[in-house]
Amino acid sequence: VIQVLMADGKALSQAQVVRYRFGNDEVLAVVKENVGVEGVAGRDGVTVYSDANLGRIAREEVFIRLPEGRFVTDITTNHPLGRQDVVRSSITTGRALVLGLSRAESLPTLSGPTRAHLGEHLNFKIQSSVAGKHLIRCQFYAPDGTFLPAYARNVIVEGAAGKVVLPSALSDSPGRYKLVATDLISGAAAETDFLLEK
Repeated sequence: VIQVLMADGKALSQAQVVRYRFGNDEVLAVVKENVGVEGVAGRDGVTVYSDANLGRIAREEVFIRLPEGRFVTDITTNHPLGRQDVVRSSITTGRALVLGLSRAESLPTLSGPTRAHLGEHLNFKIQSSVAGKHLIRCQFYAPDGTFLPAYARNVIVEGAAGKVVLPSALSDSPGRYKLVATDLISGAAAETDFLLEK
């Protein structure tokens, strides 16, 4: 149903192709076996380069034919590629290409408090524009723009809505914080800000 092709139009060799279903969406993972550079060098669409940490690396152009147009996102970089039925990308030997495939563009929305006091628990409601099951990455940022990994959460939104809670601490800095909620399959994001006061 899904074809992963090399630049010459032949099926990608020395690779595993795996598909996962998540709600109404799909995740496609292509893992290129860690073959030596000499095994792929000279082929159409292969670029060999040197990496300071990994040595000589080979990157290969691939074309992925889908059965129908889908909204495609490169999940590893969180880069939306738009609606496509043929995806042009590249894969590095020994690494994975992970794509989110959605029939409809899922846009999350956020609602919640605009101000609170340090030490309070803030509840934010997450909804999606498309019915079904969605995996949402929620990331909080401090007033100086620093990402706060201790408060980050992955939330499954299914049915009407989901929620994420920020259990703010008395020791947090006062100021304007930001919450970014990203649908991991579609790559679409919503954000809101709020003020934490003493």
